[in-house]
Amino acid sequence: MNPLGLPTSLDTKETLLTLIEQLPFSLLLCRMNGQFVYANQYLADMLDYSIDQLQQLSYWELTPEKYRSKELFQLAQLKHTGQYGPYEKEYINKHGKEIPVRLSGVLLEIEGEEYIWSFITKVDQAINDQGSRSKSETQAIHTEKMAALGQLVAGIAHEINNPVNFIYGNLVHVEEYNQYLVKALELYQNSCSISPELQTTLDEMEIDFVVEDLPKVLQSIRLGSERIRKIVKSLRSFSRLDEAEFKTVDIHEGMDDSLLILEYRIKKAGIAIVRNYGELPSIECFSGELNQVFLNLLSNAIDALEEIKNPCIQLQTECYGKHVAIRISDNGKGIPNEIQNQIFNPFFTTKGVGKGTGLGLAISHQIITEKHKGLLSFESSLGKGTEFLIQLPTALGTEKPPCCSLH
Repeated sequence: MNPLGLPTSLDTKETLLTLIEQLPFSLLLCRMNGQFVYANQYLADMLDYSIDQLQQLSYWELTPEKYRSKELFQLAQLKHTGQYGPYEKEYINKHGKEIPVRLSGVLLEIEGEEYIWSFITKVDQAINDQGSRSKSETQAIHTEKMAALGQLVAGIAHEINNPVNFIYGNLVHVEEYNQYLVKALELYQNSCSISPELQTTLDEMEIDFVVEDLPKVLQSIRLGSERIRKIVKSLRSFSRLDEAEFKTVDIHEGMDDSLLILEYRIKKAGIAIVRNYGELPSIECFSGELNQVFLNLLSNAIDALEEIKNPCIQLQTECYGKHVAIRISDNGKGIPNEIQNQIFNPFFTTKGVGKGTGLGLAISHQIITEKHKGLLSFESSLGKGTEFLIQLPTALGTEKPPCCSLH
């Protein structure tokens, strides 16, 4: 007998796998990027695949695009709580038929690597318009989270803005008072004889230098205050993450706000920023979420430029018909061909441990394609760099943009 009180014959991998195969529901073990590692015969029969065929696939290949937002939420829940579901969706079987299923699962760590262990049962009644409902549910949750984030950022911006406005608003009075004091000092020096003791004191104070330097100090305070006000303005722009309605905005303003927020990282890395902005109309969009996309793409570009000589990020915009194109490119390391088809998958990342969640591009893709009915694509060459292309309609209800070439 083993410590569990089971016969020794049951304490083997083969016997446990045999028991698993007898369970009346489907079991699936996959990596965090969705690649199948193990599937039992019950799942194989449900989807009309052999087990060997299933192990060559990922759940993204078997999941209809309409469930992508729901999958993102479930994966985020799994990452934070260690479990997901239960929830309903559909899998695409070998013949292209959509099979309604109910899933739940847990996060496992095996030899230092994280896996998803899923329990799947077939739903007898087809899911009616589940894709639309799932998007609505996920969007409601997403909106609530973004609202909380927006309130936090807006609160911080407000707390910073009040004292800065106090400083900035009083600078004009300080500068005016300084002029009065300097004038009074000059009149005194010209009208009265100064005793040796007073002259010694003035020399020790370097009063001539103070008179010359104080306006420069006040000007530096003014410039610093103006910079803080610009940063606060950018934070307020990002606090619009909680807005649930389309608004007409200037795309270039959002891009510049993103660059300002990342300015410390950009300057520290010595990255040149090249703006080639075209004449764009204001467009209808969820401005806060669009800024989130800009921030994600620019942040990734900065990461890609580590240890690159003469690093450069280019931003280019143009208008064609009823659509706009936004290109963000870098001359960094590039993305290997073998992983390019995975970069929009949730939790897929090429960054080291602790440097990325693997959700930035997945969320950006969802924001552009689902929320704005646009397109997000990229082109990358090893050693040459990467260019991301965002294509957006200028107005709500405009048809999806035609595919625009990358260059």
